Amino acid sequence: MLERADDKSSSEKIKKQTHLYMQDRSMKCIPKLSSYENLCVVYLHGNRIESIENLDAAVNLTSLYLQNNQIEKLQNLGTFRRLKKLHLGHNRISVVENLSGLDNLQELHLEKQQLRKGECLCFDPRSITDISSTLQVLNISHNCIKSIKILNPLKSVRVFNASHNKLDDIEDILKTVQQWYYLYEASFTGNPVAKRHKYRENIIARTVRLELLDKKEINETTRCFIKRLERVTKVSPSVNLADLHDLPKNYPHPLQKAVSCSIIQKGLSVLGKCNADDEYVPWQALPQSLKKKKGVPGERKNIAAALGGNGQFKLGNM
Repeated sequence: MLERADDKSSSEKIKKQTHLYMQDRSMKCIPKLSSYENLCVVYLHGNRIESIENLDAAVNLTSLYLQNNQIEKLQNLGTFRRLKKLHLGHNRISVVENLSGLDNLQELHLEKQQLRKGECLCFDPRSITDISSTLQVLNISHNCIKSIKILNPLKSVRVFNASHNKLDDIEDILKTVQQWYYLYEASFTGNPVAKRHKYRENIIARTVRLELLDKKEINETTRCFIKRLERVTKVSPSVNLADLHDLPKNYPHPLQKAVSCSIIQKGLSVLGKCNADDEYVPWQALPQSLKKKKGVPGERKNIAAALGGNGQFKLGNM
């Protein structure tokens, strides 16, 4: 009778158990967990597990740690409708697939898969769609990936790590991240694209809430400056002071260019009127040769008249 009482007590404890620690035991397979009805978190990392199996009964799982194993295929995950965190880094997975049913998945970690030479981590479009509305954290670093275009549907991503891959096309990245409205942390360090001219500025300009890029903080001042600079770059080729109606044409070309580039108005309304939304290039930004040049009679007077009290060019003063 005593043994039966002990067995009953042990069985009750198993049923109530919410966390199971089975890491670093050199196991080749996952034991059957049919008695663990209330399991929420299972630690199975650091083993030699080759297949995801025997977890069907753990329908209440919220976190599953399977990193540092020898798993080659994503499978048998459809019953985990409450799963929020799935850690699968340092395995042998080559295709991200079979994620249907993971209705609450928020974190997916797939870093450093042990891929065969010449392989890269691939994504099944259907699986990306299945987790697109919930996934917030995605780590796919160190996987020889050449494009992230297929990840466009992941509209809820907040933290994205694609460092140390083979990403080389800045447009491929920009077309993706500009659709991720909630993205606030991203990493592309270790990719060829990170060495390209204005790589950082381009990404900041195309994102809305990004606060950390390659572990470097982005403050609001920097963001505003880069976005304004991008707007100036787009506008300036189509605006020239000399082409504007009823405006003085005796200013030298450098001055024309500087003033033209300083005006950004909605709808390109630059007809000599000064609006509250006008932006200016400071006097210090003009070429030294222009500031020191005596020029034609009346030129210095005209330049001085164009300066406001704060030392900035203002088209409305001309």
